[in-house]
Amino acid sequence: FTPPLPPADATREVNDRYLADWIAALRPDRLVLPSTLAERDGLAPRFAPGPRPRVAAVVYDFIPLLFPHVYRPDAPDQEWYAERLRGLTRADRLLAISEATAADARRLLGEDCPPVTNIRGAADPAHVPLPPAEFAVADWELRGRLGLAGDFLLCVGGGDGRKNMAGAVAAFARLPADVRGRLTLVFACHLEPAAVEHVVGEAHRHGVADRVRLTGFVPDVDLRTLCLLYT
Repeated sequence: FTPPLPPADATREVNDRYLADWIAALRPDRLVLPSTLAERDGLAPRFAPGPRPRVAAVVYDFIPLLFPHVYRPDAPDQEWYAERLRGLTRADRLLAISEATAADARRLLGEDCPPVTNIRGAADPAHVPLPPAEFAVADWELRGRLGLAGDFLLCVGGGDGRKNMAGAVAAFARLPADVRGRLTLVFACHLEPAAVEHVVGEAHRHGVADRVRLTGFVPDVDLRTLCLLYT
């Protein structure tokens, strides 16, 4: 599908309606919308009254609604998000990636919420177990490079506030001392200097700075090994 007008806020409704007509002409039985709330410049079909396929929309989260004090979109983004939310209510079913998101959908959309099914998330195909011999080498090499010894808790986070890395530090600090003493809390992600300072400051404030490790960015091949080490 090629939209008839250049993508822009002013042309979105026209392009959405053309997309709906294009889909309807194909006469599919069902349609899955994989990212209605996730793509700012994407299109979502707006069907005219009459025959149309049954529509299921995948929902990942409702972050702008859950954290309005952190995410303050400007007026065009607010209008786009509100329209996409209304579009969800016109779907025949929502497919949530977690039970938490399913519960949020029912609560936030209220009586207009379509039936919701928790389909959960899937691991990337790259994250499959390494062969034992390959894992043994990767284990030794990665632990030495990242300075990891013994057991650890792995947090694949980020500087975005919704990742709640400060909350992870606080929760780690509340573990029983004998349990905490056997573990390291490992954050595997890229962080800007200000975010590093914040996490380190929280670790010092909770008295666990010696048990917190920031690896910085790790490529997928290292993350694959870290996840296996963690499990």
